[in-house]
Amino acid sequence: MRRINAEVPGLHMANMVEDGATPLLPPARLGVLGYGIVAYPLTLLSAAMRAMIESLDDMKAGRHPDRRLLSFRELRRRVGFDDYDAEEERYDTAREIPRG
Repeated sequence: MRRINAEVPGLHMANMVEDGATPLLPPARLGVLGYGIVAYPLTLLSAAMRAMIESLDDMKAGRHPDRRLLSFRELRRRVGFDDYDAEEERYDTAREIPRG
């Protein structure tokens, strides 16, 4: 990996895939080796899939997976519902029209 960066000009990207052919190195180490961009294309998908499987296993066993869940408030914040609601209010013209 160091040799590629030394011999090939330009910006270099390391594609980190767990259990892949390339050694899984932390971003700081990859930076020392000359990589300016590091991608972990399957890491979050894999983590989400594990959480889904474990939650389904909990439900199958009659347990609610509440220990794996965000609070509803945190979920709304992270998904952007609160921002969406604020924008909806901002553009809601029905309240501005006098009735009667």
